[in-house]
Amino acid sequence: MPVQQPTANLEALNSQLTNVPWAANDPKSLSWIRRSTGPAEQVMRQMYNATKVPGVFETIPEKLRGVYWMKGNALGEELAVLQYGQWDQDSKTLAVPFSPYMWSWAAGVPADSPFNGMLYGIKKGARSGMQGLVMTGMSLFFKFQDECESSYCGGDAGPLKEAYMQTGLFGNLQEATDLGVMVDVISGSELGATGAFTLQEMDGSVDGSRWKRTCHWGLKALSPRAFLEGGSYDLLKVLDANGQPNEPYYTEFVNYMGSVPLMVWSGWGSEEVKEGIRGQTLKAISTMGA
Repeated sequence: MPVQQPTANLEALNSQLTNVPWAANDPKSLSWIRRSTGPAEQVMRQMYNATKVPGVFETIPEKLRGVYWMKGNALGEELAVLQYGQWDQDSKTLAVPFSPYMWSWAAGVPADSPFNGMLYGIKKGARSGMQGLVMTGMSLFFKFQDECESSYCGGDAGPLKEAYMQTGLFGNLQEATDLGVMVDVISGSELGATGAFTLQEMDGSVDGSRWKRTCHWGLKALSPRAFLEGGSYDLLKVLDANGQPNEPYYTEFVNYMGSVPLMVWSGWGSEEVKEGIRGQTLKAISTMGA
């Protein structure tokens, strides 16, 4: 990123949370990833503040600023932000690197969680999700267009109505990662699964307040296209572009979480740790390129 999240701000926010150490039998390579928990309303506001970085925030379309609830996401993931990224107006593309406070998981099981919270909790979704996303330097790339023919958006046209989403490891913009591999990993087999994902502004959305995050899957042996939808969820703005509660979704989310806290990757701990990990990552990237 051209402008880094100020370390002092990350540390000040973390001081208000409860740190969750990794277990003694966890790989030592995870020890630098600081996990912290706090009440849902508090963490929600911290996510907004930590990712509102001057020099970056004002370049992101207002429609995409704020904090979003991944309602119906079965992986134990709850909140996400897109406002700490790089926007290219000419191509209408948003690149969002995985960064501290941009994602949160339920550190427990809300009463109405999808599939009875099968993949929820610190030892499940919050652990594997954070480990996978942080360690791989996952980045999200959204290519927007002003038309959407899907039933979710009613075929409407307008500014930034739909986006095709890709992911890249270690910030690689040149090679997309097919997340269909998750199906193979979860099933423990080599099915050759493929995945395709979109972001579609739904009917009733007000300035980017309501999106459908679709998930489509397929098998390479049957078709090059991911043809079967499954696991899609709603992306609802709970804090608006100004960091204010966006109703009715704000209250709905708070009631959904109840007393269950949220967990975030809360920062590096120090500039020295950050620079050390940066060096290791660059070395790993150069090895991959070779």
